[in-house]
Amino acid sequence: MGSSFDYYNLIEKCLLEVSLSDREKKDEAEYDVQNKVIKEIKGLAMCLSRFKPADWNKFLDVVIK
Repeated sequence: MGSSFDYYNLIEKCLLEVSLSDREKKDEAEYDVQNKVIKEIKGLAMCLSRFKPADWNKFLDVVIK
């Protein structure tokens, strides 16, 4: 990836299920974003929602706004 900003944007697009360009699809496959990063984020989200529900609710309030 060109920079950490590009990598961040790729992860963000994958999380939000935004259509990817051909180059982004190639990077997604190369870095295995779906299997490595997205699964880890979903796992962390699940733990946060189970063990710190108040923090999870605050996070969702921010995301929804």
